Amino acid sequence: MQRKTKKNLAAALALAGIASAVAFAAPARAETQPRLYLNQTYAEDAMRETTLKVEDPMAVFKFVLGSLPDRVKVYPTENYFYFSFFHRNIRFAGNIRLDVTDRDEGKVHFAYYEDLSEWTYYDESITHRVLDAAAGVSVEKVSALVYRISYGDKSVVFELNDLSNVKPPPGAFGPDEVYLGPIFDESAIRFFLVFNRKAKVFHYRARRDRPGCRPVRHRRTQRPHPDRQAYRLCLLSRPQARPQNPDRRVRGQLPRQQLLRRAVRPVA
Repeated sequence: MQRKTKKNLAAALALAGIASAVAFAAPARAETQPRLYLNQTYAEDAMRETTLKVEDPMAVFKFVLGSLPDRVKVYPTENYFYFSFFHRNIRFAGNIRLDVTDRDEGKVHFAYYEDLSEWTYYDESITHRVLDAAAGVSVEKVSALVYRISYGDKSVVFELNDLSNVKPPPGAFGPDEVYLGPIFDESAIRFFLVFNRKAKVFHYRARRDRPGCRPVRHRRTQRPHPDRQAYRLCLLSRPQARPQNPDRRVRGQLPRQQLLRRAVRPVA
């Protein structure tokens, strides 16, 4: 009887251990699932009755900073922290930027505007301010690439993207190309910035040096629009006079008319 009890106890403990393992493993599985975005949320935000003095930059800055968590990550290497919100059925977009030229002087750039569209002229709609202690805004350097921005009773730590350890793979560039550094775009696409000494141009090379690099696909044809900007950025994936490097992926800037005449193959 005592032996049966021990066996039953051992079985119970084993089952409990399995159950515990499953319970602890469940959150790990949940973390690997994609995040779901609902059109319902978009529609309800667009229809909400809201109160905000959008004509007052400090009121908008207070709203934006106050809506952030205590710590955020700035991924784009240009150091723009992008945001958007709806107010009175209109979508606004903007950014907080810790510019390398003046952030250590206690300055932060703040901009917002009615979200860009074909009928909105960017230069006319943007509101931009450089904020510092004179405006009641504090910018404190916590450590390398980490800054604390404070306004009123709200403080947020901004962690800039540290890409100092990113190195290109061997043989990634041609003999006339000089590697300048890594680029992290706000689209979450990563590039290498390269200067071509022979052609005397800068261009971006799409990174394929590690798993998880986002594949980019473009339609082969695009319809021109008279109000759109004259240049388009595109990704090319063909051996352009580089027989020693046929897997070349370049992000280039071309005149609109030239791009529309040229077939752009998807990047695999």
